[in-house]
Amino acid sequence: MIRLNIVVEGQTEEAFVNEVLQEHLQRSGIYATAILLRTSKTGRGGVTTFAKIENQVSRLCKEDTGAYVTTMLDYYGLPKDFPSVQLKNPKDIYHSVNRLEADFHDCIGYEQRFIPGIILHEFEALLFADVRGFEILEADSPGLVADLAAEVAGLEPEAINDSSETAPSKRILKHFRSYQKPFHGSLVAMNVGLDAMKARCPHFAKWLEKLERLKPIVP
Repeated sequence: MIRLNIVVEGQTEEAFVNEVLQEHLQRSGIYATAILLRTSKTGRGGVTTFAKIENQVSRLCKEDTGAYVTTMLDYYGLPKDFPSVQLKNPKDIYHSVNRLEADFHDCIGYEQRFIPGIILHEFEALLFADVRGFEILEADSPGLVADLAAEVAGLEPEAINDSSETAPSKRILKHFRSYQKPFHGSLVAMNVGLDAMKARCPHFAKWLEKLERLKPIVP
């Protein structure tokens, strides 16, 4: 059996792992478990320092030697002291995110078992792989799909950006004010489907394909 611990930074990503990724990865013999990153004493709010990420991911790699470890972190909200975060370049997001993941990997170690994963620019970008996935929410917000389609016309999902006003989740909230990330996010994700996400989101596809190819850990 191949076990995979996916460290997620929020309940939205936790729901996505539990309701979408787990079943998909089980077809490849991989059993995934979502582990919520502890961001504060109350567990609320985003990650404020790299040390909080590093400590929890390193401890998990050390303590669970029979499992792979990966992460689902938002590029948009990385703490200011994340390795190489100051080198983020909005004109070359793929180079930037690859650099961040490489330096993250160097900090954690565990070369064979740790697979860094950063989502461009946040989880909700994946939902823009096919805006028709939002049709299940249109009863509460007529015209939502057409409005979202017009909002992101000509943009690739992973290029929907890190502005506080135009980040993926902000664009959704602009048209669908009752959007609740953990609940609606996974519902729309199931409607969009992983095939569409992989087709439109190359960085996400590269990460997921690494997970799909995992082999049993040799002690």
